[in-house]
Amino acid sequence: MKKSHRAPFAVSLVGVGLLLISVALLETAFFHLNPIKLGFREYDLGRFKMLSKSLVPEGDYGTISESMSRNEAAVAMRFKSKVQIILLERQSDVDRYQPFASAADRRNSTAFAPWPNTIYVTPKAKEKYGTLEGTVAHELSHVLLIQNYGVIKMAALWKQAEWIPEGFATYLNNWPDYFTRAELPEEMKKVGITIEADSFPPSGQLSKLSLPLRYTIYRYFVEYLYQRAPSSTIVQFLKDACNSPGKTRALFMKAFGDSIDRYWKAFRMDLNKQ
Repeated sequence: MKKSHRAPFAVSLVGVGLLLISVALLETAFFHLNPIKLGFREYDLGRFKMLSKSLVPEGDYGTISESMSRNEAAVAMRFKSKVQIILLERQSDVDRYQPFASAADRRNSTAFAPWPNTIYVTPKAKEKYGTLEGTVAHELSHVLLIQNYGVIKMAALWKQAEWIPEGFATYLNNWPDYFTRAELPEEMKKVGITIEADSFPPSGQLSKLSLPLRYTIYRYFVEYLYQRAPSSTIVQFLKDACNSPGKTRALFMKAFGDSIDRYWKAFRMDLNKQ
């Protein structure tokens, strides 16, 4: 009786198929899906794993599990799957893995979380802050929302009201801390955001600001909300906004009993009192 060579042949075909898929995904925004991440070492650390082409010092991941728990508790949600944190060797790698971002954002990016289970961290994170933990904690806030509400809804929320996901991530993790609250009024005046502005966000202005100034404004606006409403109200607003990103203004009115424009102006006046 002749032996069948079909099974080994089929296995070989599967192997070749996986290799071709890996090569195809290697240099694209879908690298995180690559079943074979050539050259990367994998460190499985419980609720998350880190992938790097070099050794990862313990100081770069020691508090990440705590950050995951803190983010979960703050917004009453749970991570639904393990998070993989991919450490990039070169800033230019961002061009391949985040091709849809602007050239300026790609040059200055410290981290980005475009998918439900993946955070990319660039060399600028360590260069700027000396540690990866704060940067990762901020991005974990985004991954938590993406895992619970999906990529499409969260992309819409970023487009409609960037202040919500970025403001919560920056406030809840106190990272990044570009300007102090005391410095913020002067920084806002430098770019022409004056107390007379009566809508939030000022028409087309916030999107043109530098990322550090935008995130600082968002962070302290969210803090202002926490000072004036119960945490449960704010968390419910966040969840409703994630679920219906096109209705954030109406949802704000429903949650806080007044328009976001009036809150914005009150926040601006409060800043100028200090």
